[in-house]
Amino acid sequence: MKAAAGVGVIALSAAVFYRVRELLAAFLLFSAVFGVVAIAVLILWLVERGSHEAAVRMETRMTRIPGRRTIASSQAHAVNFLRNPPCN
Repeated sequence: MKAAAGVGVIALSAAVFYRVRELLAAFLLFSAVFGVVAIAVLILWLVERGSHEAAVRMETRMTRIPGRRTIASSQAHAVNFLRNPPCN
């Protein structure tokens, strides 16, 4: 306990020096900027993870929807498509 109090007294007495105050200010600014960047990266990561999860769920649900089957003619000059009737 005495050691912690001694370190506190030394820190407070060192704070009167200009260089120590500048280092503390730089440390606080760096910590704040680092925290903002870390939160921004975390938000981007969560958005990416959520959108990936949504895409996977949408893909699994899209396989259950019956689609229209379209068969293209094998003739090069054909412009029409032969369509099968929809699955009802």
